[in-house]
Amino acid sequence: MVIILCMHIIDLMRILLLILLSFLSLKQVIADEAKADSLLTILRYATAEGKAEDVIEAYAQYNILLSKFHNKEKFKLLVKYGQKGYELLANNKFVNNHVPVSLAYLVGYGHERLGSFAEALYYYDIVIESQDIQPDIVHRIDAICQTSSIYQMLGNYQKAFDYQMQALKLYELTNNIAGMGRSNYILGTIFYYQKRHEQALEQYEKALELCEQTQVQHLVYSCFGALGSTHEELGNNEQSIYYNRKALRLAREIKYDSGIAYSLDNIGTGYLKSGNCEKAESYIKESIELKKQLNDLTGIMGSKFSMIEVYESCGQTDMAFELLNEALEMSKQLGSKSRELEAYEFLARYHETQNRPALALSFTKKYIALKDTILNDKTVEEMGQSKQRYEMELKESEISMLKAENEILNVSQENQRLYIFIYIGSSILFILL
Repeated sequence: MVIILCMHIIDLMRILLLILLSFLSLKQVIADEAKADSLLTILRYATAEGKAEDVIEAYAQYNILLSKFHNKEKFKLLVKYGQKGYELLANNKFVNNHVPVSLAYLVGYGHERLGSFAEALYYYDIVIESQDIQPDIVHRIDAICQTSSIYQMLGNYQKAFDYQMQALKLYELTNNIAGMGRSNYILGTIFYYQKRHEQALEQYEKALELCEQTQVQHLVYSCFGALGSTHEELGNNEQSIYYNRKALRLAREIKYDSGIAYSLDNIGTGYLKSGNCEKAESYIKESIELKKQLNDLTGIMGSKFSMIEVYESCGQTDMAFELLNEALEMSKQLGSKSRELEAYEFLARYHETQNRPALALSFTKKYIALKDTILNDKTVEEMGQSKQRYEMELKESEISMLKAENEILNVSQENQRLYIFIYIGSSILFILL
């Protein structure tokens, strides 16, 4: 009796949590933290007790939270229980097929955000192999697109390009304008990181044209920013400022504070390269102030280094030196070795111009030592990336082998059926004769 009562209480709690979760989704003022806690509780109960209907009920909220949640430890839990939820739904023959496929895509996306690329590829492949029916087809194409992004992050640009071209063709076949825009944007990024800036520019221009048709303003903002950065790399300072100003205007219209802050910094850098020190200083100062309001420490550090470049280029070396001490401390606190390296390089140069050879030599030694550390770290990172590439290739090989085994099994079953028919037919013929 007590056990039955406890089970009823647990069921009631689960129902109340589902109601609470729906309520929270309507009230944006409630923190995502509370939503995550409620969702995790539901998924724990549902996966432990095999309640497929509760996993389905929680799925919509899982989709929303996974796309924007930033607490890393709870994000890991969301991915873990989403994975368990997928396994529960995939093994339930009464569940509509598209639900586990959709959840597999989200679990893959979660693993990608965590940097677990081999696991992400595994779940994306589940989605890619799903049947070509709506809404699975949408997730299938998105999974191909994200697989391309993984290879781009790992530096395998050929595979990234091949997957993205496949995604683009499928987006075109399904007339998915937003997908086509996104795909062209990623192709632009693949070219950008290969320093093929002319090709990058062409893809970003196509992406902008498509994204403007969708009226998804965050996508349009990204395209403006990418065009500004690419023109800067090509030395087209006026065009760079033009696109970054368009990005700034749009970010203000849609109240995208982070976008405003970074556009301001980009415009400042553009003016510096055009030789306009006054405007460069003004825009970068505004960027720093906004980043302080957003508590964006990494962004503040980056803008301070931009300001140091302004002061040094415009002959205000003492102001650059004063600001550099703050930036150097920030880079150490945040563990940014690349920025720390920049600081040591500037300090060595500054003390040399001030006729302080001992200090200049001291900072040069620090620069060399840190550069050696960064090179060693890069080697270790590349080894890790090679390991991940190997794991992904191994998974791809395993999947191919399983497909081949299934095909062989199917052929074997067909042959068995044929032998049975021949045997029965022969027996009947023998009896008749």
